[in-house]
Amino acid sequence: MWNDFKRLRKAEDRLDELERQIKALDLEFSALYDKVRTMVAKWAKRIERAQQEGVGADSPAEPETPVNGMTADQRRKNDEIMARRANRAVLPR
Repeated sequence: MWNDFKRLRKAEDRLDELERQIKALDLEFSALYDKVRTMVAKWAKRIERAQQEGVGADSPAEPETPVNGMTADQRRKNDEIMARRANRAVLPR
């Protein structure tokens, strides 16, 4: 009989712990949902503002076609980095 009470108490404790975890997850989800909703609202405002200003309204912006896996801007920045690295390697000793 005593074992039955122990098992019941253990089950109740486990249930309480699971309920606490569910409440914590619910709060975490609510916070995350609020952040995502805020970000989506900001994006929508940016898009609306851009359309009102006429940016992209007549002609949709086409993404650059990557050459060798990099866009023109990425290639330019990569070349700058490689030039800096090359200059560092030739330092006099």
